[in-house]
Amino acid sequence: VITAGRATETEYRIGRTTGLIESIVDNGRELLATPIRPTVWRAPTDNDGIVNFSARWIGRWGDAFLKHWKFHARTAAYTEEDTCIRITVTGKVLPVSRLVGYLVTLTYRIYADGLVLTEYEGTPYGDLPEALPRMGVCFRLAEEYTTTTWYGRGEDENYCDRKAHCPVGLYSLPIKDMNFVYDVPQECGTRTETRFVSVTGGDKVFTVVGAGQFDFSCHDFTLQNLENARHRNELVRTPEKYLYIDYKMRGLGSHSCGPNPEEQYELRPHAFRLVFALCDGDADAALAFAHKSFAVRSEALSGKHEFHREETIKGVIECDINRD
Repeated sequence: VITAGRATETEYRIGRTTGLIESIVDNGRELLATPIRPTVWRAPTDNDGIVNFSARWIGRWGDAFLKHWKFHARTAAYTEEDTCIRITVTGKVLPVSRLVGYLVTLTYRIYADGLVLTEYEGTPYGDLPEALPRMGVCFRLAEEYTTTTWYGRGEDENYCDRKAHCPVGLYSLPIKDMNFVYDVPQECGTRTETRFVSVTGGDKVFTVVGAGQFDFSCHDFTLQNLENARHRNELVRTPEKYLYIDYKMRGLGSHSCGPNPEEQYELRPHAFRLVFALCDGDADAALAFAHKSFAVRSEALSGKHEFHREETIKGVIECDINRD
């Protein structure tokens, strides 16, 4: 447990075995009660192949068990620096017993004023699908949260290849109105080119500020329910809220009538860095904070990942688990 703060005290609990932020308590108020969760899965869309799944992306994503990927920590290091406490965790995001996934380094910098700067670096390995649904993290928030405020594209949902109708601005909506429920429930509610998002309810404020832009969505239903529901009446609202912060999400395309997303909107496996700050400021404070620059920012760290089967076989024989 690490405590920081000036006017108030903020307590961060980072799991010894998970390597993830498991709870955040601000001056006695529980802002986050469950661990953050790296995720690569989204509820499939019609274009991903809800109907004809075997011939489209759902089949390929299923072969790679993408919905079952989890973060597994391997090492952790703790250092005290002049301005912050740094915790560095290394591990992998992968399905159990599969030679595909991402090598991951999570770095938390915790400052005296309660701000936490989080770096999520991922490097792909193995025979991954040619495109991924998303790369990001999920926060499960308590039921008290009711409203989302963000600076980015809005106010309707928008995606990297469907956003011209949504100008950049400051928006606020009740969480119950953040998602358009399609007749066949599927991925929905994402907003792109976001600088910050603040989720509020009662006296609680949970704010994420990007070092660079990010995509986000906020649901009052589970991802599993959104995926499994075949009719809109099967979508069950939950007291808890689910906030997704994405480095990238794959474009929608129009595969129901023809093409996949154009190449610039595909999410090809590659090395990346997602950087964001967690703070307890309201929208006004977050908007001012979003204009500041960090020492690092979200960005691509490589081109498209290439898989080499011969090197993989050699790496397994030599027990070199860090090789492709």
